[in-house]
Amino acid sequence: LSFGLLNSVDQWTLLDPVYKTYTARLSGYAERGEKEWKRLLGSFFAEGVNIAVVRNDEGVIEGYAVYRLGQPEIPVSELVYITRRAQRALLNYFYNHRSQGTTIRWNEGLHDTYYRFYPDGKSGHSTMPYMMSRIVDVKAAFESIPVNPEALMMPITMTFGVKDSLCE
Repeated sequence: LSFGLLNSVDQWTLLDPVYKTYTARLSGYAERGEKEWKRLLGSFFAEGVNIAVVRNDEGVIEGYAVYRLGQPEIPVSELVYITRRAQRALLNYFYNHRSQGTTIRWNEGLHDTYYRFYPDGKSGHSTMPYMMSRIVDVKAAFESIPVNPEALMMPITMTFGVKDSLCE
């Protein structure tokens, strides 16, 4: 694996396939096209935010991280990967920046329980919820809500109607 840094809004095409693969079956992530990518990357570069990519031996990007240096905490606004190898490589990348920050912070999707395998660092780790903004599979989202059937006093049937111009 090798690392690189992006420096142009025109490099959005390098990140897009990784992002689409990572978010394909997940709820809560925005749909991004060329316009959204260029606006997002432009704001990152204008604010001095870094974008690191990790490539496999064939040069294919398997993951990326959007982060900022210069404070005691290294905030990572996006940590996106399509392999566990890329995830580990990105976390190791931040470990190698430990002289530039005492902690790192990133949002990890609820689907990812890999945090259980992280060794506790000097400051430990914590999990915080975040707000969902897009549901990809409405049926699966409702089915995943835990309901204690013993707590119900009678059978309940619910019907939901969903209208979304982006749905197929």
